[in-house]
Amino acid sequence: MDPYDIPISSKWDPNKKVELYDMVVKIENLLDIKTGWPISYPYYDYYEKTSQNPGGIFAPIKSFAAPSNEKMCETKKKLLNDLNQGKRKAIVCALGLYNKGKSYVLSRLFGLNLNSSYYQHTEGLSVVSSRSTMSDVLIGLDTQGSQKPVKPPYTIRDSEATERFLQELALHLSDVVLIVVDRLTRDDQSYIKQVKQKYSLIAGKNASNVIIVHNLSHVRTVEKLKTVIVEEVETIFNAVRSENLSCKCHYWTNKDDGTRHVVIAQDENKLDGTPESRAGQISNVPTFSLLKEWVQSIAAIQKESGDLVNNVIESSNKLIKYYIDHPNLKLCRSVDKKNIVISPPLQNETLSYCPNIRFNMVGIIDEVNNTQPSIVKEDNTHYHIYVDCTGYDLNDLAMTIEEISDSKKIKIVSTKPRSFSPNGDDDNDEGKTIVHDDFKFNQNKLMEWSYIFPHIVVETSSSKDIHFVHNNGILYIKLTKKSKEEKIRFVKTPK
Repeated sequence: MDPYDIPISSKWDPNKKVELYDMVVKIENLLDIKTGWPISYPYYDYYEKTSQNPGGIFAPIKSFAAPSNEKMCETKKKLLNDLNQGKRKAIVCALGLYNKGKSYVLSRLFGLNLNSSYYQHTEGLSVVSSRSTMSDVLIGLDTQGSQKPVKPPYTIRDSEATERFLQELALHLSDVVLIVVDRLTRDDQSYIKQVKQKYSLIAGKNASNVIIVHNLSHVRTVEKLKTVIVEEVETIFNAVRSENLSCKCHYWTNKDDGTRHVVIAQDENKLDGTPESRAGQISNVPTFSLLKEWVQSIAAIQKESGDLVNNVIESSNKLIKYYIDHPNLKLCRSVDKKNIVISPPLQNETLSYCPNIRFNMVGIIDEVNNTQPSIVKEDNTHYHIYVDCTGYDLNDLAMTIEEISDSKKIKIVSTKPRSFSPNGDDDNDEGKTIVHDDFKFNQNKLMEWSYIFPHIVVETSSSKDIHFVHNNGILYIKLTKKSKEEKIRFVKTPK
């Protein structure tokens, strides 16, 4: 693309009045499910309020004249068809750390203006159905950012559990995932890796539909844009540049796993009196055109019908048991359809989080109750697994490879309980009295440890090819990574 060729401005107009989300599932605190998570329809509610009182408190946010009753009914029908009764649409979600520009990216993608005048920050799971030419194919999910500050009366634990749950829920619902970053940090790198791994482990999801959007909102010169692209996209992500000829737009592809990256610069519309953004004038419109082309092509293969609220409930039921410590917790829609509630309702019970629950930046670290502590490391070519096997005999350990949805799970179990039996007379325990035993909780258990790998490192080798290195009670296994098209194999390592 000619660097001096400024594209025609998109339909997105930052100067028009703020538009509202079509639906919001308000989850301020995961434990609020005891009283219910409210479901609201801000866009439709706006119609009702402006129709009844055109000069009321909603006047500053309206982007058009107060609608007639006929128009209001037409809008309500379209909204309900889009979200609840219509044909299956592709769902795209925007994820990222706090204050990275997720709502801005969805605004540009959908041709809307989802600023935060109505909701100070994105609440819970916010849903929008495009009102432009993409209205027949796309629904967008916006989530509150990860690492959002905690406000009273909630605790850090509440905030961690709630935002991780929301992000896992969005991943389960979405066909396309946009990870929005600005200037890259180590936290962003960890977040991207964790999202890709979590998404790849969900049945039916295609990890190639995870796209990284570099929202360089403070970069306005072409020279600086080129510098950041080289440093943060091409070098750090080992990505090569390609060009989409129909959109006249550059994008980058990771040579290791095929992940696509796109880059946008400071908004080209001089928002809030900011200086002219030459980089934004050149890159932003083509980039959003390319994103639209990608998501529309993905939407074309989505044929299932579905009620979005029911899909939210179905996915929540799969996930919530790993967060909240309660047997047989089941969610449903309330009779008036205004809340997601527990069925049957709880009486005087108190809800609490699962004990020993552990999070990474995206969700629960694992859903397997391993008996042994472990470390899993990776580099560019290998996975390195270290499992504490103190007290277990190497001959009593067995390893299996299990298929889990689109992935593989390595599982190590023992055929006998752990034992600290003496090997010599000096260590003979006969006649000794136990005065303190911190190991007792674990002493008579059979070992069970497992780990699920992303499907991009699927393994089919038999266990006879595995060689254990067992030193000082630590079991070490080294796995060789293969490219996306190849399969992983276990390799022998010297003792």
